[in-house]
Amino acid sequence: MSVNNNTIGGASLAARNVISGNGVGVRVLGDSNTVINNLIGTNAAGDAAIPNSTGVGMYLGASGTVVADNTISGNDQSAVRVENAPTTVVRGNRLGLHASSNTTAIPNGDSGVALVGSTSNTTIGGLGASDGNLIGGNAGNGIFVGTATTGTVIKGNTIGVDPTPGFTAVPNGTGIFVSGPATIGGADRGNLISGNTGDGILVSDLTPGAVVTIRRNTIGGVPTGPSARATATTAFRSRIPPASSSAGWR
Repeated sequence: MSVNNNTIGGASLAARNVISGNGVGVRVLGDSNTVINNLIGTNAAGDAAIPNSTGVGMYLGASGTVVADNTISGNDQSAVRVENAPTTVVRGNRLGLHASSNTTAIPNGDSGVALVGSTSNTTIGGLGASDGNLIGGNAGNGIFVGTATTGTVIKGNTIGVDPTPGFTAVPNGTGIFVSGPATIGGADRGNLISGNTGDGILVSDLTPGAVVTIRRNTIGGVPTGPSARATATTAFRSRIPPASSSAGWR
């Protein structure tokens, strides 16, 4: 899709598309487009995979895309890939999960959201009650933030666990793998990152001058305290060499 100001899907069930069995399910090359309330990579019931290669991809400078309220599961690679594209918003999606079950995975083969290349100013989640993404069951990372990216904000998401009481684990590999500057949580809203097979948050290979801010998240437990849903490896791990004073986290 190399045109601007289009909407794929809509708020009603009648407007929903089932986009499955393709290369990239939705390839966005234009500006100010919205992909909303579709089933991407599954059957029409949202309970079994019919894979695309990638679910939704933004490429070649596509700016201002909103990916909202979709179920993007069962794809061979990532559910959402943002590559060399600015100001994307990814909110309210189910990534790697059954359309109506928080505890049943339909895994994507790589990450729930992958940010790569010179991607900038991506927001994953948000401050609104329905803005957070539910990201579980993916073979790779819940979220991957690449080295050359800038301005990433990750808030209000649930990664690796059902957020309802019971807090059943639906593991990704790593919860969030960060190699570029990013803000993960904040004074206004954090993320729930638990139940993942690997680390809750892994910071690795930061470029000089890059800073990752991690604040007000629940990592490796549930909102009421640690439990059996804790992350299997570590809650937070950094691979920044001690001698590297020009890159870091806070």
